[in-house]
Amino acid sequence: MIVTRACWISILVLMGGWLAAATIDLSRVVLPDSVTTLAEAANKLPPPIHLSVVERSGSNFVVWIGSGGLWAIPSGPPCYVFDSKGKLLIWTWQ
Repeated sequence: MIVTRACWISILVLMGGWLAAATIDLSRVVLPDSVTTLAEAANKLPPPIHLSVVERSGSNFVVWIGSGGLWAIPSGPPCYVFDSKGKLLIWTWQ
């Protein structure tokens, strides 16, 4: 089967478009280093899908489950964990 130059160009354009869309999606869930509190995250991130307080070993934590993008292929939605005072402890984009 002979693949024409136009076909290869189309494939490259589609791949480039997907990569650009995935990069934009990822940029919406990645927190800059300057964001260290729940209040700052609330101003930077889209609204959460789920927000809850979780108790573990006598301590309370706020867990923010964010919305995943349409184009990136993560293993799950982004998740951000804050202590009871609102300080960001850890987060993951997938």
